[in-house]
Amino acid sequence: MEYALLVSIISVLFAIYAGVISLRRFQRQDDQAESAMLARVNLSLEHINDGITTIRQDVCEIKADIKEHGERIVKVEESSKQAHKRLDDMTARRAGL
Repeated sequence: MEYALLVSIISVLFAIYAGVISLRRFQRQDDQAESAMLARVNLSLEHINDGITTIRQDVCEIKADIKEHGERIVKVEESSKQAHKRLDDMTARRAGL
């Protein structure tokens, strides 16, 4: 009877040891897979961040272009007003002749 008890205790201990070793191995594999996934996510976020930075720069350039165009439009409108005034003056002088 003692022999059977000793064999069963050794078997149980071996089963526990094998279970712990297996659990550690699977945990390591899970950690490696999670690390690889996080690395891919970080890389994707870096690409997105670079894209956002580029878009912000483009928006700033567009704002500068719009401001410049606004200033040019004001100058063209002033020139157009002066031209219309000169034309009105010329028309009035011709009508007076």
